[in-house]
Amino acid sequence: MCKKLLIILSLIWVGFFCCQIVNAEDLININTATIKELDSLYGIGQSKAQNIIDYRKENGFFNSIDQIKNVLGIGDVIFEKNKDKITIGNVNDEQ
Repeated sequence: MCKKLLIILSLIWVGFFCCQIVNAEDLININTATIKELDSLYGIGQSKAQNIIDYRKENGFFNSIDQIKNVLGIGDVIFEKNKDKITIGNVNDEQ
């Protein structure tokens, strides 16, 4: 009984851990994303997505994901909800 319980708990833990892994392919690159891609993020509609693109055009690529908080309308709450879903990619390769 104890051995079966240990196996079940181990499988639950592995399942939980695997669900928490985000592939780099699933991340949205805020340096290259389109309005549609950005719009899929929590709290980012088309207006804020356009603000991100405008910010990129005016200031260049983001050097860290937390710089997205410099964009009009994006604060700590939106950043915290999205920080595990965004990336800046390899900025040196994209410039």
